[in-house]
Amino acid sequence: MMLQDCAPKVVLVDGAFVDLACALPIGCQVTLAVDRRGDDRKAFPRAHLSSGSPAYIIYTSGSTGRPKGVIVPHKGIVNLCRDQNFFTMGASQTHLHMAPMSSDVSQHEIWMPLLNGGRCAVLEMANPSLSMIADALVRHNVTMAGMTPGIFHLLVDHHLEALGSVAQVVCGGDVVSPGHVKALRAAYPDKSFRNVYGPTENSVISSSFFVPTDWDGAAVPIGKAVSRCGMAIVDNSRQPVVDGEMGELAVTGAGLAIGYLNRPEETARKFVLLDLGDETPTRAYLTGDLARRRPDGVFEFCGRADRQIKVMGRRIELDDVENALRADSHVADAAALAVADRSAGKRIVGFVRPACAAAADFSDKLRARLLRTIPEFMVPNDIEVVESFPLTPGRKVDRDALGAALAARQASESDRRTEAEQGAESSSVEALIADVWREVLQCREIRPDQTFFDLGGRSLQMMEAHAALQKRLGRSFDIVLMFRHPLIHDLAAAIEGLVREPATQLLRRVSASIPNGPRAEKTSRLQSVRRAR
Repeated sequence: MMLQDCAPKVVLVDGAFVDLACALPIGCQVTLAVDRRGDDRKAFPRAHLSSGSPAYIIYTSGSTGRPKGVIVPHKGIVNLCRDQNFFTMGASQTHLHMAPMSSDVSQHEIWMPLLNGGRCAVLEMANPSLSMIADALVRHNVTMAGMTPGIFHLLVDHHLEALGSVAQVVCGGDVVSPGHVKALRAAYPDKSFRNVYGPTENSVISSSFFVPTDWDGAAVPIGKAVSRCGMAIVDNSRQPVVDGEMGELAVTGAGLAIGYLNRPEETARKFVLLDLGDETPTRAYLTGDLARRRPDGVFEFCGRADRQIKVMGRRIELDDVENALRADSHVADAAALAVADRSAGKRIVGFVRPACAAAADFSDKLRARLLRTIPEFMVPNDIEVVESFPLTPGRKVDRDALGAALAARQASESDRRTEAEQGAESSSVEALIADVWREVLQCREIRPDQTFFDLGGRSLQMMEAHAALQKRLGRSFDIVLMFRHPLIHDLAAAIEGLVREPATQLLRRVSASIPNGPRAEKTSRLQSVRRAR
């Protein structure tokens, strides 16, 4: 769809994707991406561009289920990266680049150091572990790092020391945990920490807030507009509201995108002219976010006006998730919720009413079918099968009731383990892996044939599970093992095979890591590891 929409003149591919040519528009040239050295480079004519010419197109979530291509001009990048008020960058500075290229954050990570004479340190791994990120921060002497709250929270929890040399930490893309910010400020009071906010439609960053050293742990605001940008709160009539009143946040200024590619109606709906008291109407982008401005001019984020959420910086329409669930022929009706996870982020829970009697593996098979129709990050982490949906007095699905029932059930089942689960775990390492998976994924049971991702795991949760396992096992291992050996039994065997240490040391370590519980259960686990050794 993206290739047909943007109609590229040239597509660079490597050998593994040559077959992609069959999906390209007629007239598009396919070029193998090879390492060209020497003087055989072809001379291309100089492009005639202005600051308003398109620089890149990044696709983001669409309310109709079809992604929208956001056209960002060259001046948007320059405005983001030059002479800004929320960072310091020069020849002695190094910025870490770890965002995927499909994320608009990558533009900031690349161009900000390169347009200011600094260094760009590239984290090359596609699926890095927390320890890899921490190592890159130290090894490259990174002085500035931008990250989503999910990554930031895990680094504070597991590798706080790695942030010690990072003079400037910029966090954005979702709501940041006040507790983690307070922990960072307490450990490193001289560090610069900024919470930033901004949609793709305004060139990544629209506002920033510098968190003072004596932060009291309250919710972190999104701050004030960055240089050459503006922010306003408007009501349903698109009129400015008074300070303290909640309304829709509109952003203005040099960072505004040109609009949506091939979507004139959507462009006209979201990019509007507002009367903000200037001599002429001001072009603005309506974010769909709810906010309020304090008397001191600082803006506070208050949620969404619609059902859009952000997970690891990706915008997701929950209505799109529900539509994908309902489109499955085995589903009679569906609902989707976003609930908080352990790392102060969000996970998606899908509730489905089957069209006929559901088998035990109904949720697993539904997830597998969804992965063929929608992006992986939109597939619900959990799929709950229900007989019926609670309704509001207006006869609509009561999503609050669904969420409350889910929270109550998870609270009552958080520490339960069935005899079948205990019997399936033949070694203490397997037991520890299963414990960690349950804690991270907040799941009830794990069948022997289920992988981490079958249970709704995401890459961020995989990083959290990897860090927790290393800590509880007292040994380091490459996160690649968790991808190569997705089943608990196989992963346990791979970890045990790395280092054959004396049985007494292993028994002592495993005994210390097993949570307090019935003496018989702990004894059983230790006996199993003795047999394994």
